Amino acid sequence: MLDVLTKHGAANYVAQCLATTDAVALSSTCSPMMHSIHKALRCISTSQRQYLCGGTDGNGCLSKVEFFDPLNGRWESSPSMLMARSEAICAVLMGRVCICGGATGSCASDQTYVRSAEYFDPYSKEWVMLPSMSAARRAPIVGVMDDELYVCGGMEDIGDDSGCLKSVEKLDLLNETWECAPPMLTRRANAACSVLSNCLYIAGGNHHRGPLRKTEFFDKKSYRWKKLPPMKEARENAISCAFRGSFYVFGGRAPYDVFTGNYFETGFRELSTVERFSIVTNQWESLPPMSQPCYDDMGGLSAVCSGSIYIMGANNDSNEDPMCCAMVFNPELGQWEDLPPLPGKRLRPRTWATPGFLYVCGGFLTENHRSNRIWHDAASVVTDITARFDIKMREWHLLRPMISPSAGCHLLEAV
Repeated sequence: MLDVLTKHGAANYVAQCLATTDAVALSSTCSPMMHSIHKALRCISTSQRQYLCGGTDGNGCLSKVEFFDPLNGRWESSPSMLMARSEAICAVLMGRVCICGGATGSCASDQTYVRSAEYFDPYSKEWVMLPSMSAARRAPIVGVMDDELYVCGGMEDIGDDSGCLKSVEKLDLLNETWECAPPMLTRRANAACSVLSNCLYIAGGNHHRGPLRKTEFFDKKSYRWKKLPPMKEARENAISCAFRGSFYVFGGRAPYDVFTGNYFETGFRELSTVERFSIVTNQWESLPPMSQPCYDDMGGLSAVCSGSIYIMGANNDSNEDPMCCAMVFNPELGQWEDLPPLPGKRLRPRTWATPGFLYVCGGFLTENHRSNRIWHDAASVVTDITARFDIKMREWHLLRPMISPSAGCHLLEAV
């Protein structure tokens, strides 16, 4: 039985559903990592159709839409969005696919982040424009509570991290309006988040001074933000999930500063550390580290099945091509297990989960392509490969390919 599914952020990213002990909740790894043109635009999944919206084909942003039908195991075409976009905020509200913001343009240097929003009604098969958000946000934190989409923080589109926001706005789809909500206590972007007991928990992320340890949560009942104890380690682009009264944060990235003898070398290192926050004790605790570093590269996934947490994310080992890795953690035993490699080394695929299965599609094949490559100039490596992992059999199986190769798409579940 699939207890909890969580597929973010970003970055970006990233929508959330209520997670209780035995309820089903899923979201894109809620850390909305959206610093790259090809970042995954949030993903939510259940056993219904998975809508793949926009993204990039390596040459520019797309408006095309297709969906995966689990009944016949194939992709089918759907009406295109009203605007081509990548790195957008997305969520399913009241059975409708909502796409907000994101980037437009043909390449990284030509990208512009937008405030516009639209939604797709699977019954009428039409896209409808919504009022625009108050700000164009890059790598915001997103959560869904009571069919309302909360969009928190992110970076203003000014080309660097100095414009981090703490403002919050929410989408009321029933009335098709955006409303201002109380601002966060800390400016941040690329943070991990999960919804637990109708509260939005946020941990880490970054601002202009680098990754954060700070955590906070929004209590929808009191309609205010409250400070929480800091994590033990600062991190951004972490993978997260809510499960059985706790908020889990996996991996992520942190800066390093090493003196080589002649100069200081700076950069980012991927983390394998894991922390868990209990809403009962109000404390963070360290858990056994993952078997390998992992972070949310716009294709991260956490899904809970039969009491174990399944993780898919990026691994940027300096000795190999960057790739998407998969692992499973048993919280009761405190043990990690590596899952079989995904078919084809790839980065920034779309991932989702249904009871008993994990899915992956699209992304960039990474053989012979280093992590510092300008991916949007390499259209030839965008893939249409779709595969399903059988949790019980511990095997990957290839499925029918996507209609068109793409990466950094929005993936959401709807009827």
